[in-house]
Amino acid sequence: SRVARHIDGARSVDEVVMASGLPQEHVLICLRHLVHFGLVAVIDGITLTSRYWLTPEFHVAFDRPEVVMEVVMEVVRYVTAGKHEGNSMLVQLVQGLYAGVDGWRQTLGEFQLANSVELQEH
Repeated sequence: SRVARHIDGARSVDEVVMASGLPQEHVLICLRHLVHFGLVAVIDGITLTSRYWLTPEFHVAFDRPEVVMEVVMEVVRYVTAGKHEGNSMLVQLVQGLYAGVDGWRQTLGEFQLANSVELQEH
């Protein structure tokens, strides 16, 4: 529990080590066990030079009512850094921006640059 309480999806392994106060090798062993048993997942850092693409699930996700409600309530607030509540226009804008993510053609930084007007407006 000295390690688990510091695993939050935002901290790096080094930050978990520092926050736990345990030796690095102990934290690494604990993390290996947690990953092995499927109790934590490793999240790659998102960088502007990374490439991302949509899974086939994306193309049907917005057809499911429970996902649309989640988009309205959570994703729009997340994408707009809490500046906007969800409404159908913003849901369509978010879906359209997500649909434009194509890691085969551009990096995340290139996507950000190409869509800067839409991203800045909202």
